[in-house]
Amino acid sequence: MYYPRSLFVAALILAPLGATAQPNSLGQSGLIHMPDGRVEPDGTLRGGVTYMAPYGAIWGSVTLVPWLEFSGRFTRADDVPAFGGDTGYGDYKDKAFDFKIRLIEESGTLPAIAFGRQDFHGTGKFPATFVAASKAFSVGDLGHFDLTAGWGKGRFDGAFGGLRWHQPWIPNLALVAEYDAYDYENDNRARRLGEVERDGGIGIGIEYTQGVLHGQLARQDGHWGFNLGMTIPLQRRTFVPKTNEPPPVPISMTARPNLAAWQANDPAALAPVVRSLMDEGFNVSRILVTGDQIEVAIFPGRMSTIGRVAGRAARVVAVHAPAGLHRLELTIQDTSLPVITYHFSDLATLRAWIAGEATPGQLQATLSASYPDAAAHVELVEKGATIADLFGPRDGAWRVRVGPAFHGFPMAISRNVENPALFSIQPINFGFVFNDASGVVKYDIYALGTVRQWLGSGWYYSTSLRLTVYDGTSDTVGQSNSRLPRVRSEFYEYRKQSGRVKLDSAFIGHLANPRDRVYTWVSAGVYEEMFTGIGGEVLYLPEIGNWAADFSAHAVKQRDFEGWLGHQQYSTVTALAGFHYRFPKQGVTLSARAGRFLAKDSGVRFEMRRRFLSGFEVGGWYTHTDANDIMSPGTPENPYHDKGVFIRYSLGPILPRDSYAGIDFSMSPWQRDPGQMVRAPGGLYQMFERRLLLNLEDLGPWSDFGQ
Repeated sequence: MYYPRSLFVAALILAPLGATAQPNSLGQSGLIHMPDGRVEPDGTLRGGVTYMAPYGAIWGSVTLVPWLEFSGRFTRADDVPAFGGDTGYGDYKDKAFDFKIRLIEESGTLPAIAFGRQDFHGTGKFPATFVAASKAFSVGDLGHFDLTAGWGKGRFDGAFGGLRWHQPWIPNLALVAEYDAYDYENDNRARRLGEVERDGGIGIGIEYTQGVLHGQLARQDGHWGFNLGMTIPLQRRTFVPKTNEPPPVPISMTARPNLAAWQANDPAALAPVVRSLMDEGFNVSRILVTGDQIEVAIFPGRMSTIGRVAGRAARVVAVHAPAGLHRLELTIQDTSLPVITYHFSDLATLRAWIAGEATPGQLQATLSASYPDAAAHVELVEKGATIADLFGPRDGAWRVRVGPAFHGFPMAISRNVENPALFSIQPINFGFVFNDASGVVKYDIYALGTVRQWLGSGWYYSTSLRLTVYDGTSDTVGQSNSRLPRVRSEFYEYRKQSGRVKLDSAFIGHLANPRDRVYTWVSAGVYEEMFTGIGGEVLYLPEIGNWAADFSAHAVKQRDFEGWLGHQQYSTVTALAGFHYRFPKQGVTLSARAGRFLAKDSGVRFEMRRRFLSGFEVGGWYTHTDANDIMSPGTPENPYHDKGVFIRYSLGPILPRDSYAGIDFSMSPWQRDPGQMVRAPGGLYQMFERRLLLNLEDLGPWSDFGQ
C-alpha cells in the first residue's frame, strides 16, 4: 500500500515535538525507523519495546557523554525458525548495538549534525552507516517543526528524512512523518521474512509523551506498529522526595557538658554523643579527646554522599561538645580503611551555623578535607575508645534491619560493637543466560546468606552460602570446545553438578593503610564460585591529581563443580597492573589493566565508565590478549577478545530515604576464556572512587553537607 505524496506533504505541514530528541524503533533518537541529527540530553537513559511486522524488539539507549549516544536492541523476527528447526529456542533473534556521535550542536543558523553506526557490534546482520542533520524552527501560529535530512549506506539505500510537528497548546502530542530509506529487500533472510515486497518509503505516526513515558503509533507499507518507552534522567540527583529521612539533630542543648570529663575520655561523658551518632545510623569505630580537640572515626552506613555523612556526624558532635572543645577531626572509613578526614577548626562557628547565626562562607573558612594521615589514624586506633569501652558487652546488641537502605542488603542483622558483625540475607538474586539454543532467556533464582565478622587490626572473615530457589540454566545445551584452559566457558557445569545448597565464598582478609594514600588488601580462601586463591592488592592515590595506580596478584586453583571444598587440577597465577584516570567534570573514568589473566594469557583490559549525578554507572570493557581463541565466535583470522558492558543502578534516588545501596549488572556477549579476571575480594580503587569523588564539582566532599 502506498501513500500519495500529497499525504506526506500534508503530514509535514500539519505535524509534533520541536527540537526534543525521541527514540525511533531501534532505540536511537530519530523519527519512526530513521535516525535524526540529534543526540538525547546528557545522562538520558531510555528503554522500551517496539513492533512493526515482522520485527519486534526490546531496546535501550543511554547518552554516555553529551555528544555520544549508545543504544542496543534484541530483535525477534516473526515465523522465522532459529537454528533450522524446533529446538525450543523459538523464532529467529538478533542482537545489535549502535552509536551516534554529535558532530555539530544546533545553533541559530546551523542544524544539529550527527554521524552514526548501526549494528557495529553484535551479529552484524543489519549494519549501516549514516549522517543526519536536524533543524528546529517555528512558523507563526502553525507551531514548532523539527526537520531532518540524512544519507546512509549499508542497510540504507541513500537519502532519508522526515519532520516532527507540534502545537504548544497540545504539549504532549506530536505528529511525525518520514521517508524510510532502508533497503529491506536485501536484508538478511529478506525472502523468508517477506521483505522483498516491502518498500519502506513514506510513514506517518502520532506520538504522546507523559512525564517519563513515551508512546508512538505509526503506519507504513500497510502495517501498523508501535513504540513504547520510558526515560530516566540520570543527571537528576533524586527522583523521590526523602520523606523518610530523619531531620538533622537540633541544636537544643543549653547547658554544655563538662570539658574535664571529656578530656579524661570518661565513658559516661562520651556515651551520649556516641549514642546519638549510632542513632543517625553510623557505626563508631573510635573516639578520642585530647586537649581542645576531639577525634572521631565512623563507618558511613547507609548514606550515599560523603558530604551528608560528614555534615550529619559533625553536627552531632558539635551539638554535644562542651564549650571549651574547639576542633574536630572526623575520619570516615569504608570497611576498616580510612578514606577521608574532615578538619573542623572552630566548633563554635559550626554550632552558630547550625543555629542559623553564621553564613555558609563563615563556616567554610573553618573547614577542610584531605586524605587521612596514616600515622595519625594508627594512633587514634591505638588510643581511642571503642563502643565496647564505652558501653560494655551488653550494648553490642544485635539489630535487625530490613530494606535496601542498609549495606545494600534486603535484610541484615548487625551490631554496633568495636568489631562489627554482620549477618545478611539476599533472598532474591537472578542469574541469566541469553541466546542459548534451548531458549532465548534462561535464568535461575537463588538466595545468598553472608556472615562477616571484623576481628580487629584490619582483619575480618566472610562466608556466604548459596541456596538455589529455581534452576533454569543447568539445562543449557552449550558445551565448551575451547582450546584454552576452561576458566569460564564451563559455567553451566557449576549449575548442573552442584546441589541446591553450596559454598559461594569463604575467605579471610586484611585491609591496611601502611602509608599516606597507600592502601592494601590481602585475602585467602574460597574467592568465588569457580576459584580458590591467595593474593592481594595495593592502591596508590596521589595527593594532587585525578589518576591512581594499583597492582594485584593472586595464586588460584579451580574449584570442582560440586561447590564445596573440592578442586580440579588447574591452577595459575594472575598479576595485573592498573592505571586509572578520571575526568571529574564529566564523571568519566578510563582504566587500563595489563598483565597475566586467568587462562594464562597476557594482554590489556581497557575500561570506560561514566558515573552520573544520580549515582547510576554505566560502562564497558574490551580485553586484548595473546590467547588464540578461534572457537566461535572467534576465527583463525580474528580470534575472540573478551568484551562487555556493565551498569550499577543506585537505589538512593528512588527511595524515600538516602541509601548507598545499588544493583550491579554486567553482560558479555559470550562466556569465553580469554581476558578473564578472578573475582577476588578487593576493588580498592572502585571503593575510593565511589565514596570520595573529591574533585567532582557537583558531588564533592561538601555535597549535601548538613542535610
